[in-house]
Amino acid sequence: MASTFDALLSRCPVNIDLSRPDAGEFRALAKSLFPDSEELSGAIALHGAKRGNLREMAEAAAMARNCAGGAPVAAAHLAKAMLFSSGAM
Repeated sequence: MASTFDALLSRCPVNIDLSRPDAGEFRALAKSLFPDSEELSGAIALHGAKRGNLREMAEAAAMARNCAGGAPVAAAHLAKAMLFSSGAM
């Protein structure tokens, strides 16, 4: 009978320190989220850099599109989405 250590290994914490994204990564993601609007991509890049989180940028963009309801996303939609995605702007 072979011994396995699955139960023991599942209790071992795994800590990985990832470096914070750099400014270029925030700008690149923002440009991909809002390629047609410098205003919106600039605002969401600033939001991402302030919060240090790329995923929060993507969530805010999705919320802004939802708030727009099929219409083009406006700055007001994005501002509301950033507020709700992070708790503070």
